[in-house]
Amino acid sequence: MGLRGFQGLARKQAREEISSRKKPRVLPWNRKGLSRVAKVIAFLAFLPITKGKLTGSKLKLLPSQRAFIEDLYGRPDDAQPVRLGIFSEPRGNGKTGLIAGLELCHLLGPEAEMRGECYSAGIDRMQAGLIFTEMEAIILAVPDFAVRCNIQRYRKWIEVIHGFGVGSKYEALSADARRAHGLAPSFWAYDELAQAKDRVLLDNLQTAMGKRKRSLGVIISTQAANDDHSLSLLIDDARNNDDPSLVVHILSAPAEADPFDPETIRAVNPAFGKFLDEADVMSEAERARRMRACTPSPARSAKRWASRSSRPNALTTRNAESTSCTTPSAPLSTADART
Repeated sequence: MGLRGFQGLARKQAREEISSRKKPRVLPWNRKGLSRVAKVIAFLAFLPITKGKLTGSKLKLLPSQRAFIEDLYGRPDDAQPVRLGIFSEPRGNGKTGLIAGLELCHLLGPEAEMRGECYSAGIDRMQAGLIFTEMEAIILAVPDFAVRCNIQRYRKWIEVIHGFGVGSKYEALSADARRAHGLAPSFWAYDELAQAKDRVLLDNLQTAMGKRKRSLGVIISTQAANDDHSLSLLIDDARNNDDPSLVVHILSAPAEADPFDPETIRAVNPAFGKFLDEADVMSEAERARRMRACTPSPARSAKRWASRSSRPNALTTRNAESTSCTTPSAPLSTADART
């Protein structure tokens, strides 16, 4: 649609709002004295929530999300940078909003660079489009962003046309379509890698990172169903090798935990009682218990991730290992966990 239609109207309204301000606005992440990680957190906290029960409020990082962000961006300038971050937790805990926020941070925020390339990856075009839709809604809701971006819905593509990060672009990629050949990503995020049938798109994104001096990839997903999946192998690699360029955070419950115990559900769902409705979750858990739809994962899985790694920024497990649940949508423990 280019600069016409919905986007032309949104940009016109954004220009009018900006011109009506009595003095230029200093965006929170541009304040003096902030560290790199403080700028990223300030940027994320500035973003509006555009759907759901908290619509109209600002994004507030959950404790597990903040810890992950601090490990990704909080290293000293002279330390080896993080190249790949993996964040695994149950469904329904704000994954889409976090990925969209990080994409925008690298596209037009404090992590942007001139002519940067940002990509989100999904198992199909519908999955890949979720991140684009969220990013578009945020951009159109923030006048300072809307005047700087050209959005093309049919391509699921965004370009920064002026300001910080000018020339940078974002595109949604899907494993069943474009396979990311010939790219030079400054930032990419893979949404629900655990559901991917192959690792072609993942491999192409990872091998293309060498074209940039500072490139970062992030995987945010539930856990894979088996130990041979690419996500499982990446986590194993982080656990077994002292590679400071990897950061892995896993939020899960001990294998021996009762998946229907309210304390277990609360422990592995940081959004429980915030934007995950407590009554709805417990009602679904009770229905699943009656139908015997969920079974605990084998005890052996507890041995895989139960201990915190002694290597800094390599592997962090919160609580302990996972309980597997086959309920289609219940955010009980680590749905789709490794069994």
